Amino acid sequence: ILRFTNQIAANETAIPIDMCIAAMQAIGRTPASFDPIDLKLGITGRQDDGDLFWAVEPDDLVKFFEQRMKGRINSGQYRHISVFGFAPMPLLMKLGQLLPDIHDVEIFTRHREPEPSWTWRDGVSEMGSRLMEGAPNGKTVALKLSISDRISDDRVMSAIPDVPLSIWEIIRSNPRPD
Repeated sequence: ILRFTNQIAANETAIPIDMCIAAMQAIGRTPASFDPIDLKLGITGRQDDGDLFWAVEPDDLVKFFEQRMKGRINSGQYRHISVFGFAPMPLLMKLGQLLPDIHDVEIFTRHREPEPSWTWRDGVSEMGSRLMEGAPNGKTVALKLSISDRISDDRVMSAIPDVPLSIWEIIRSNPRPD
């Protein structure tokens, strides 16, 4: 079990080990150890709304990941990794980049409804996404992924100022946090 946590805004995050085990057992897996590999960042009190956070945390994640995981996957020490992450989305994406794609890795996500759980629900995904094309005249393309909520064009333009943008969007039919 690999658990990665980092505070989200002013909220601390945690992933109880019993919820990890229950989620694994629901898909027929049993942990090799009840002592998880923990990658806990953000303990310095920095919040994810500042430049210092984003200048430091991704590099800290890479260093911490390498310290805890280096050589253990390729050596066969870890034959399967069940990953549980509860952190700002860009850091979760960075973790995904660090995970090997040729080994047995299972990603679990936290579900809010109908009650908090890490166990996958039965049934078909309700995502129902569609693509909204951007203006054809922009020299730079920005892609919005409106999965958990809508993202305004103003927010994108403020992040990439003074550049003619073509803003494309992949939108879920009913964006919501779960």
